[in-house]
Amino acid sequence: MKDSKHLKLFLVRMGLLVTVLSNPLHAFCQWGSHSRYEIGDNFVMATGKYEGKVSVLDASGNHIKDSSVSRSIHANFGIGGMYAMTFPLKRLGKQSVLSLSMQLIANAYLWGDLNAYYDVSGSLVDATIPTNGFTVKYGLPVGLDVKVGTDALCRRKPHFGYTFGAGVIPQYNISVLDGGGINDFSFATGNTFAVTPYIKAEASFYLLFCFKVRAMFSFVNIPLIDASKSNFYMGEGQPFKLTETSNLCLSVSVLPFSYRWKKLYWYNDYDPVALPFR
Repeated sequence: MKDSKHLKLFLVRMGLLVTVLSNPLHAFCQWGSHSRYEIGDNFVMATGKYEGKVSVLDASGNHIKDSSVSRSIHANFGIGGMYAMTFPLKRLGKQSVLSLSMQLIANAYLWGDLNAYYDVSGSLVDATIPTNGFTVKYGLPVGLDVKVGTDALCRRKPHFGYTFGAGVIPQYNISVLDGGGINDFSFATGNTFAVTPYIKAEASFYLLFCFKVRAMFSFVNIPLIDASKSNFYMGEGQPFKLTETSNLCLSVSVLPFSYRWKKLYWYNDYDPVALPFR
């Protein structure tokens, strides 16, 4: 008899727990789960700074001296992938919402001709055997977005939308040297963790699925490689540093489950489907 009472009490408690959790869980599943999953490709442009020794050669290619320089460099066009998720926080208007945005990105790009040298006239010349820097970036951008239109509503109409947002990117960068006759990369490998701010803007449109085009610019000052020695073309036995100074990531993505979106508008306060949260 006593065990029966305990069982009934347990079932009542479980029923209350399910009742309490069911409403926010339903709202989360409708607005914060698969309907807002996003996957796409990244295209990266980055700038950096090279500080170290650069060889000065005469017209015959003979080494004259090493000169200390600090010059700006540009990474070759990089590629990567992204996975994203947004969680709506607050309704701002009939077609707008404030959201928490989270992404997972993995990008790779190349810093070309780090061992370029100067001729006697002071012109920078590419080395016959170039030494390149290669960087792989893993990041988790987290920020707040103001969304308007189709992506904000998770609806097929309106067909277009736009987003502005800002946040920070906790990131881990792995960089190595490649080429120039270097056989041992261990002396010039950089592993750097950093947290940098970003701003972004994106446009979305619905055509069978919801598609997005995004531009995200990050203000950075990340030391990628700080080597204790270098190869001949950078000055034998001399230190050099490679620092990333800016990063522009362009993305093209799709929300694969958006084909399930409905055609309802977010038009009033009485539509339970359009307003799972306030």
